[in-house]
Amino acid sequence: MTPPRKQQFERAMILCAGDGKRLQPLTDSMPKPLIPIAGMSCLHRALKLLNDKGVRHIVVNARRHADQIVATVQQIQQDDNKTIDVSIEEDDLDSGGGVKRALSLLGSAPFCVLNGDSIWHDDGGDDTDAYACLCRGWRAETMDGLLLVVPCEKGSGDFAMTADGRLYGRNDKEQTTHRFIGMQILKPCLFNEQRENRFSLRAIYDAAAERGRLFAVVYGGLWLHLSAPVDIARMEARLKEL
Repeated sequence: MTPPRKQQFERAMILCAGDGKRLQPLTDSMPKPLIPIAGMSCLHRALKLLNDKGVRHIVVNARRHADQIVATVQQIQQDDNKTIDVSIEEDDLDSGGGVKRALSLLGSAPFCVLNGDSIWHDDGGDDTDAYACLCRGWRAETMDGLLLVVPCEKGSGDFAMTADGRLYGRNDKEQTTHRFIGMQILKPCLFNEQRENRFSLRAIYDAAAERGRLFAVVYGGLWLHLSAPVDIARMEARLKEL
C-alpha cells in the first residue's frame, strides 16, 4: 500500500456565501453553513477537518448574514491558533466568482476548496479520509484541478471518468457516472481566463476538462449534503448510527 503523501496544501477556502433558498425559513435568520446538524454546523465541521489536517490559513466567504460568519470565525480564532480570513461579498458572485475574489488571500500555490454545506465522515480508513484522498491523488504536473467524487447511476452524475481518473462528459449528461461531492484542489491559474466577476466553478471545470487536466479521486466514506429542511433529520440520523 502506498503511504499517504505528506500534507502539502497550506491554504484552503470554505464556500459559505450561498443564498440557501431551499432551506427557508431557517435561512431567513442564519446562513446555511451555520445550521446545527447533530450539535455542530457544517462550517464548524469543515474548519475542524482542515485544522486537524494542519491547514493553518483558511478563507471563508460570506454574503447573507455575513455578521454571523464573522462572529463564528472570531470565536474560533480565539480558541485555536490559526488564521481565518472572511471574504465578504456584497453581490452574488456564485461559486467561481467567490473564489476568484479571494485569490489574493489564497496565494499562488494550489489550494483546497470545500463546500460549506457538506459533511465528510472519516472512520479511520484509507479511503474515508477525504482530505488525505485528495492529497494522495494530486499530481501537479498533469492536473489543474482534482475533485472528490462518488459513483452514481449512469446519467445521474456530474461527470464521466476514465480509468486514470480524468473527468469529461459534462456535455453528454447520459454518460455521467460520478457525482462531485464538494471538496477539491485547484490551481490559481484556472481563474486567469475568467473575466466576469460572477461565474460558477462549473466554468472552471469545463475549461480544465477540455484541456485534459481535470481529474478526480473516488471517496469511499460517508458524505452528507444539506440542501433542504428534510435533510437535517436525515443527516442527524445517519450521524447517530456511526
